[in-house]
Amino acid sequence: MLSSRKRLLAAAPVAALSALLAFSGNPAVQAADPGSSDAPAKPRKPAALKVMTQNLYLGASLDPAIEAQGDTVALLQAVAGIYETAIASDFPARAAVLADTIAAEKPHVIGLQEVSKWSALRLKGEGGALPNVDFLTVLLDELEERGLSYVVASDGEDEAVSENADISAPLASETYGCPMPTSQTDVSCLATLMDRDVILVASRAPLEISAVRSGSFAHQETFSGGPLGEISFARGWTLADATFKGRKVRLLDTHLEIGRFANVQTWQGWEFVHGPAKTGPKRQLIALGDFNSAADGSSTVTYELLTSYLDDTWTQANGDAPGYTCCQNDLLSNPESQLRERIDLILTKGTRGTAWARVVGDQPVAGASDGPRYAADHAGVVAKVRLR
Repeated sequence: MLSSRKRLLAAAPVAALSALLAFSGNPAVQAADPGSSDAPAKPRKPAALKVMTQNLYLGASLDPAIEAQGDTVALLQAVAGIYETAIASDFPARAAVLADTIAAEKPHVIGLQEVSKWSALRLKGEGGALPNVDFLTVLLDELEERGLSYVVASDGEDEAVSENADISAPLASETYGCPMPTSQTDVSCLATLMDRDVILVASRAPLEISAVRSGSFAHQETFSGGPLGEISFARGWTLADATFKGRKVRLLDTHLEIGRFANVQTWQGWEFVHGPAKTGPKRQLIALGDFNSAADGSSTVTYELLTSYLDDTWTQANGDAPGYTCCQNDLLSNPESQLRERIDLILTKGTRGTAWARVVGDQPVAGASDGPRYAADHAGVVAKVRLR
């Protein structure tokens, strides 16, 4: 129990006098030599890391493919629709908007999800080359055009890239002159989606990367792809252990399973906090990602699980403010923002708290009447994290 203010005030002079007498009367008590090892360490200058999380949006909803389980024709129709929509979503134009946001915020670290690579190949028949787009290459090029140098976090051997889904399927698209296959050997065109999570770091940032690791969750949702076999999004995580201004920090990025597969998602959350999010007492943690669990508890229990171990920078900085980050419609065409959930998070452990956190990219792009009105279906989050 705390003593009363009067007792503290009365005791203070006595304590001070006793300490002074002990110091002056005891030859063993000496002033510390500034050059000796016994000298008290100088307090370190405050350090803060500015970080960002952003789901790039692969360009289309995958729901039609999931719902076509076991129906080969429906699955191939879904694949064609997904590929055509993804290409029409015009990631190069969206990447330019994202690059403008990054240029305005200048984060030291960016955790990206749905860093897609769409590849398509014409195996036979007439027609030109099919559209291919690598989101990572396009975004890095846009950043470079703005005089910004960002690189994939690397320890010199490995890069902070979680290679998740790698799904190939016959492409039956009238738009691109690819007919419906009549058999498994009669395939004219092939489409491939590669999904990745990536950690980017600013070249200007005083970050020294010592180790990089990536992994996959043991719990995964799968569905039948008919003749394609069992399909999984193979979700995982990637991390980079680094030193920033003398502070040891782990940078971690992930994308958990969607809310419709709540049980798998919650198990992935459990694996996350008990696996890559566990650090020693001297290493602080900053975890970035699309966790697919609404912060208000309206969708799954995963957010509650995560925040029982980790701190949410948004609530540290903004309390109960909504901070919605998901989601615009699949075509990114809604005139007004329709974000209604906060699922994109920056979580920490062992830091000194959060100076501020804000949502970015949540409003329509000015003057975007044709094509996508938003850079992604998710807004991004940027936070300034104080390190101890």
